[in-house]
Amino acid sequence: MPFSARFHKKNWLDQLKGNTPLYFLIGYVGVILVGTLLLLLPISTAKGVIPAPVNALFTATSAVCVTGLSPVVTAEYWSIFGQVVLILLIQIGGLGIMTFMAIFGLLTNQHFSISDRKRFMEEKNQNELTGMVRLIKFIIIATFLIEGVGALLLGFRFVPVYGWGRGIWFSVFHAISAFCNAGFDILGAASLVPYQSDPLVMMTVSMLVIVSGIGYTVYLDLWHAHKGSRLHLHSRIVLSTTAFLLVAGTVLILIAEASNPETLGAMSEPVKVLNAFFQSVTTRTAGFYSFAQEKMSQAASITSIFLMFIGGSPTGTAGGLKTTTMVALLLGMVASLRSSRDTSIFHRTIAKNVVYSALVLFALSIFWNLLVLFLLTFSDSHIALGDLLFETVSAFGTVGLTRNVTGVLSTVGKLLISATMLFGKLGPLTLLHALVPKARLQNNHLAEERIIIG
Repeated sequence: MPFSARFHKKNWLDQLKGNTPLYFLIGYVGVILVGTLLLLLPISTAKGVIPAPVNALFTATSAVCVTGLSPVVTAEYWSIFGQVVLILLIQIGGLGIMTFMAIFGLLTNQHFSISDRKRFMEEKNQNELTGMVRLIKFIIIATFLIEGVGALLLGFRFVPVYGWGRGIWFSVFHAISAFCNAGFDILGAASLVPYQSDPLVMMTVSMLVIVSGIGYTVYLDLWHAHKGSRLHLHSRIVLSTTAFLLVAGTVLILIAEASNPETLGAMSEPVKVLNAFFQSVTTRTAGFYSFAQEKMSQAASITSIFLMFIGGSPTGTAGGLKTTTMVALLLGMVASLRSSRDTSIFHRTIAKNVVYSALVLFALSIFWNLLVLFLLTFSDSHIALGDLLFETVSAFGTVGLTRNVTGVLSTVGKLLISATMLFGKLGPLTLLHALVPKARLQNNHLAEERIIIG
């Protein structure tokens, strides 16, 4: 076939329609570019100036990928218009491209084609095509209902301080940012530090992060379980792993930081527990902070990096490796060490292809983080290695926590971190399937031969 014929317009469009991961990649990149153009408008900045293009691109990527890393102080740099652009990008990124498009489809009574349903199914990691429209409606209702409750609760603190107009805007902005696991705030350079002893703000933000992090599939499963149905294995793994990581993270951070006067040391015992819990929550891809991340001990920093790398759960707004991937990987390792034929948990067997996919995800995630870290040591050699590692994993997990590094990154460094945020948002397998052509099926198989490993 001639080279030109391979890229015939019709064939290219057919390939795009058939390659859902590539469709997602183009969709997210398109939204990021539109967001970048909007942020480049002088009306988007508080001083009415045109921002540096790399900063606009970085911020738009961070918003769409619901990360929260920012080279500037959001509350001071961006105008109300710019903040509205950011929260819209965050909401699109949190819901997902296909879900956001489905909202307009439902509002205009459009029919969802089979290909539309398939793309939505893949975006939300569903296994069945049936019930997609019902799931879309559930996601939309659940999202706006939970964000509304969160805004109402935050309003009890923000309205008395900032007045009705700014108070409501602050409440809505932070409720959406928390539920979408974005981590952007418009409170100032100190994020939630002024509210570190306020249980209402801290627990409201924490609950929004946790609820969104477990995923819409688990909500639906819990609702059916309420009516007498049995929880699926996915939901049981997500709930148990999330609870374990939250408790373990809280305990480890509390132990590491309880006597550190620059973080938890000066707080009362109940406030120490509250902030240790919040740190454990926010590392699960939220990005808000209640004490300076660069002041943490090495033990707490390692704990935070580990939690950021794992991230949240599939079908939610969180990034990272994902809880179910980690569990499948660990169970597969245990099964291999025990020479067990099956990988099982909760009296159920996990399919071998799932364990294999978990291994591929883990390997790709490690490789990407190490590659970006290696490149950053050249482009940003003025920054300590530990701080670069923290920034890289934070971007991969779409967390948004930083050790005061984002603002001093070079242009190349910002582009590398932007790519890492997109990599973490879409997931390694999605990008791999989008960019690497599938192997053709062959009837013949090459001879098999063993190699020595270990």
